[in-house]
Amino acid sequence: MALYRRVGSDSWDSDPDSWDSDTTRWNSVLELALFRAVTFSDADGIATIRSTSPNDVSTAIDSIWDTKDFTIADIDPNRDIGNLVRWKGLDIWMKGSTITGYYSIDSGVTWISIGSITLTSDYPGDDTQNIFYFDVISSKIRFRFRNSTVAETWAMKQFVLNYSIREARK
Repeated sequence: MALYRRVGSDSWDSDPDSWDSDTTRWNSVLELALFRAVTFSDADGIATIRSTSPNDVSTAIDSIWDTKDFTIADIDPNRDIGNLVRWKGLDIWMKGSTITGYYSIDSGVTWISIGSITLTSDYPGDDTQNIFYFDVISSKIRFRFRNSTVAETWAMKQFVLNYSIREARK
């Protein structure tokens, strides 16, 4: 890993794309002169500069985000930690391309797919969120969101768990 400084800034006329097709940020700090670019290389000497692109030399970057384990303590701290919960769904407010959701009830050892959702370029409204439906009873659950498609991105604003409290584990 190394740090380099850019020697010049982009200008209005240096953009190779038309304004309608350009999806990069204009006037981003990444494009300014003297920005300290982080560069990575492998043992073969192939170098990559960190950027905002969702691709790495036309290969998709596997984007994965895992949550913590959710338990009854996140719902009702007065209940015993082993209390069972019926997890019924996950409301999500995301934007981007597509996202695949997974859940795990064994702290991330195994993952069960709960489907893929095609997103839009804007976050959904307060009452038009996307929903992953599933039905599982356990004392804990964690979620994974993933996209590994070339030129696709995603961003999350928030998520809300749907659940019913069940009996205490005996």
